[in-house]
Amino acid sequence: MKNLIEQLKCKFVGQSCIESTDKNNTDNSISVKTQSEWGNTLFFISFGIYLAYSILNMSLYSKFLVNAHRVIFILCFAIVGVYEVRKFSYKNNKELVLSLFFIFVLLFYMYIVGGAEFVVIFAFIYSARGMDFKRIARFSILISSIALGFVIISSFIGIIPNIANMHHGKLRYNLGFRGMLYAPQFLFNITALILYERGSKINWMQILFLFLLNVGMFFLTDSRLSFYLSLLILFADIILKIFPNLLTCNKVIKVVCLILSFSYIFVCIFSLYATIEYGNVAWLSKLDKLVDGRLCLGKEALMTFGISLLANKNTVWIGNGLDAMGNLPTGKYIYADNLYIHILLTYGVIFLVVYVILFTLVLFKCLKKKEHHLFIILVALAFRGFIDDLSFYLCYNTFVLLIGSMLISPKFPTNYSEP
Repeated sequence: MKNLIEQLKCKFVGQSCIESTDKNNTDNSISVKTQSEWGNTLFFISFGIYLAYSILNMSLYSKFLVNAHRVIFILCFAIVGVYEVRKFSYKNNKELVLSLFFIFVLLFYMYIVGGAEFVVIFAFIYSARGMDFKRIARFSILISSIALGFVIISSFIGIIPNIANMHHGKLRYNLGFRGMLYAPQFLFNITALILYERGSKINWMQILFLFLLNVGMFFLTDSRLSFYLSLLILFADIILKIFPNLLTCNKVIKVVCLILSFSYIFVCIFSLYATIEYGNVAWLSKLDKLVDGRLCLGKEALMTFGISLLANKNTVWIGNGLDAMGNLPTGKYIYADNLYIHILLTYGVIFLVVYVILFTLVLFKCLKKKEHHLFIILVALAFRGFIDDLSFYLCYNTFVLLIGSMLISPKFPTNYSEP
């Protein structure tokens, strides 16, 4: 009825009605934008709390945070819940179905797997749908850099211990973290996010600064994997800066990129083959030496826990990292560093298949949208997974949110993403 009255007014009043309509549209646009910014603020408040807490909890500050774990994750989930309720529309059938499916999957894996962090990560992925990932990247760079710098400085000035040990004849430091590889992985994530966010706009001083940061981290921690991969994506970024159309310039390179789009599938299948066949194939023993015995450890974990269709509650990992109180782990070492084997033995076959397919779709979408910097970073992460599982966790790998940002992006009645 209101629309009919407006149409009749337009018919008889003419231009004045058009001006009134334009004013109403402008007011509505301002209202929508304000609501959008407020909604996004809730997301980033929750994500910021999660990210800062997760990094600090991986450090030797964890002994002060022992009782905060459940409270922090419930708080983050509650804020994300408010964010979702604010933008939910019962009139949008696609949104309703998607939300119900998300709730079903979330409750199902809560029952099967348990663990508050898994639920929160799942919620962040869903809430990031349709959002501008560059804004997420900028925010993650800020929070991760502050938290990482705070922990490292704290270890240097003696607030928390900076534990050192010998590794392959080299002295390395944990820089205030509970594991030797944690700080390098956080820096790799920050490096990758900066290279993605800046893209071809990055200048040579920024590239040099990132290079020197990673060199310094390498000499302090002797973390070869994070260092070499950082050099790889830095080199790739330099090449794309000089030749921005390199990945689309000829058919051969296009075919190579198309093949690399299946990186997660290829590395996953090879991981399964190499782990299962280790001990039966001679050349796999040589490969095992190159990856510091990770195939052997993966095979041992596979024989201990077995493979299940859904998550395995009996899977209990005992690694080299210190516990929340800073004590060495007790019991026999059993840990699968391979990302794909780790997911398989913890969350089951179905989860692994879905995980690999989703990131494969993200890679295809990167090619389609010509997000070449992002494409190279994700390919590097796919291969990194062969010998390191940390990229599964959101605090170490912000690019997990691409599943929501790039793949789950229904058109809502009110646009809550950045323009």
